[in-house]
Amino acid sequence: MKEITFDELKELSDESYELIDIRDEGLIAYGMISGAVHILLMNWRTAKSLQIFQRKRN
Repeated sequence: MKEITFDELKELSDESYELIDIRDEGLIAYGMISGAVHILLMNWRTAKSLQIFQRKRN
């Protein structure tokens, strides 16, 4: 997984990435980036193994 800056993120097309927010509930209460999916870090491996975030490609 590549780490990028917010400015780099803004340059990407919406179809080219899935934005995952792994912060805890307390931090999520401050807000999320529009379009992000919230998953607790402890659930990330399970979600990834189930391929919940696999996008359909044409």
